[in-house]
Amino acid sequence: MTDLLIHRAAAHTFVEQLLDQSRAAGLQVDDWIIDHFCFRVTTWDEYRQLTQYVQTSESDLSGRLLSEAEINGRVITTIRLAQPLQVRNKLIEALEIPGPKEGTYYPVGFEHIEVLDTTSL
Repeated sequence: MTDLLIHRAAAHTFVEQLLDQSRAAGLQVDDWIIDHFCFRVTTWDEYRQLTQYVQTSESDLSGRLLSEAEINGRVITTIRLAQPLQVRNKLIEALEIPGPKEGTYYPVGFEHIEVLDTTSL
């Protein structure tokens, strides 16, 4: 079991707060399609521990490995959630976990959501 605080309820609260802040800033969020939410770690041990943990049934954000690829000098793992995270009218099917990048520090925790551009659909 991981010591990192990554649970479905915390992810739900994080996404809900981002939607509220975006709406308060004047953005129209109702039609947004959210591709994924991101959880950052600071060490390679945390990265390995978390990527393994979310692929077990112990995690309430469990899923299967969709990809693990180097992007812009850092490894990024994407997990397809077995049960999508539902926030309001949105279903989010993926969790992104970037590996640490030398010389760059990010605090441990939820960091961002990625919204798909639907204007060209």
